[in-house]
Amino acid sequence: MIEELNKETLIRLYIKEKRPLRDIAKMFGRSYTLVRHKCIQYRIKLRPKNYKIINFKKSVLLRLYVQEGKPPREISQMFSCTPATVRNRFRQYGIPLKDNKVKGLNKAQLQKLYVNEGKSIHEIAKIIGCSHETVRKRCMQHGIKLRPIGSRITGVDKSAIQRLYVKEGKSLSKIAEMFSCSPPTVRSRCRKYDIKLRGRKIKGLSKSTLQKLYIKEGKSLDKIAEMFSCSPSTVGNRCREYGIKIRLRRPKRLKGVGKVLRIFYFDK
Repeated sequence: MIEELNKETLIRLYIKEKRPLRDIAKMFGRSYTLVRHKCIQYRIKLRPKNYKIINFKKSVLLRLYVQEGKPPREISQMFSCTPATVRNRFRQYGIPLKDNKVKGLNKAQLQKLYVNEGKSIHEIAKIIGCSHETVRKRCMQHGIKLRPIGSRITGVDKSAIQRLYVKEGKSLSKIAEMFSCSPPTVRSRCRKYDIKLRGRKIKGLSKSTLQKLYIKEGKSLDKIAEMFSCSPSTVGNRCREYGIKIRLRRPKRLKGVGKVLRIFYFDK
């Protein structure tokens, strides 16, 4: 899909139709940073942040937040921005933030779910219908001691990881699904038990392919990474594994930088 993300497409979507970069990234299944990098590469002038937020006036916020009682998250979805942007506008217009009172999230309920039943913060957040950060803050306010991350996960011992990860060759994500935890938890257990982590298996990224693309054709790490849908650091690591010497990256010349440096450092 990356071949369609050319200069003409970006000009049509970003300049003419005034679409935000995040929406364009979702359309093409790419990351926000990649689309932004493409705009800089094609010398497409980026708009200031929150440029596309229309009717973001004080009267509108007062009506939605104060009168109708909508939370910042819901207002941000209406205007295609982040909740932090909405809160910043509240401060700008002098609108006091309401205390986020969540029904059923009192000390007795938290002690029952978190301490007695041993549920995780994420599980409690799903039950109550709020964010996990809100549950964590309420625990700290009520003096409930938080458990270390991953301490509730049982069964992810050394023998299980050696059997699943080393012998059967399962990925960290699949093991995490089996034990209802996150891949970083499994990864930390691997480091704890001195189990060597495998590199990500990418089909076609062999030594001969890298020699052809990187050495003979002179393609950059970024272009090769786009071809194989991985990160440039992964391609660089494969080059080092195969003993392929990595070229020094030439910094791109930025228009007007020399003039700015001369003004600030030499013309004083």
